[in-house]
Formats: sequence, structure tokens, C-alpha cells
Amino acid sequence: RRHRVSDGTLTWSRSLPQPCNSYPAVGKVGPGDQLSVVVTPGSFNGSPNMHGSLMAFDVKTGDLRWRFNTKAYNGPFFMAKGDVEGFQMRHRLNQGHDICLPAHWSSANIDGEGFAWAGRTDGIIYGVR
Repeated sequence: RRHRVSDGTLTWSRSLPQPCNSYPAVGKVGPGDQLSVVVTPGSFNGSPNMHGSLMAFDVKTGDLRWRFNTKAYNGPFFMAKGDVEGFQMRHRLNQGHDICLPAHWSSANIDGEGFAWAGRTDGIIYGVR
């Protein structure tokens, strides 16, 4: 969503194909001087087939510039540091909140050459332009 700072008016809003559990990046992606908002939506860790993508939207209009879909991931999922330690106690006391399960994607970053970079649970760092 994009809001006008002066009065809070919503100027555009887009629904994503999966949840986005990381911060967007704003910068110049690809050739040209137009700013983009890059997000990394993806299924939650622990889902049987984790779908994910990197998506870039025009800052001013919200129009989709591009979408890079990754292959669905169904390999081992990774826990956050400390999830193994104390698991039995958390399982007994906090039913349904046993482990943290970190986000499927890192936040995107945009480099000086116009590539959007993000790391994913599959262990790959993706660079898209």
C-alpha cells in the first residue's frame, strides 16, 4: 500500500499471492531511473510446498513491473536458533507455539547495479533484475 504523507490518502494497494513477512525494498531495479518497491511474498515455513516469488511494483502507480517465481520448496525447513533448546517445556506449556519458524524470505535489498537480492529458506540467494 502507498499512502500520501500529507493527508494519509491511500494512493494504491495490491494484494500479494502469499503472505509477506519481511520489509519491502525501494530503489531503482533494472535499467532506467524509475523507483520500484520490491517484496518477497511466500508461504509460511512448515507448509508442505512453500511457494515464493520476488515482485517489483512501480512506486507511483503500483503497477506490477515484474515477478520472479521460484520453484516450490518442500525440503527440510529450518528452525530459529534456540528452537531445539527448551522445546519439551514449550511444547508442554505453550501448546501451538512450540517453535519460532523464521520467515521464508529475507527482506529484499537493491544494489547499485539494479539487482534485487533476497535469501530464501532453500539456502539460495536470489538476484533478479
